[in-house]
Amino acid sequence: MHSRTGGYALRILGYLADRPDRWIGCRALAAITGIPHNYLSKIMNQLGKRGIVRSRKGWGGGFCLSSASRAVSIWEVLAGC
Repeated sequence: MHSRTGGYALRILGYLADRPDRWIGCRALAAITGIPHNYLSKIMNQLGKRGIVRSRKGWGGGFCLSSASRAVSIWEVLAGC
């Protein structure tokens, strides 16, 4: 069994994986995935610190998968959440 945070992280990463090289804002990502914005922000912060996602501030910014994310297993994502 995995945690709610782990399930949310996998949902986020699955969505981002379908849109490589596209930046998606935090509020839009929260609305699309159904994850509360504040909770999503904390998850994205964790994923960013681990190098799984990249973030960019300002207009046209948001989050996208990093190139290092290809080497991360589902187990590693769940273990970090």
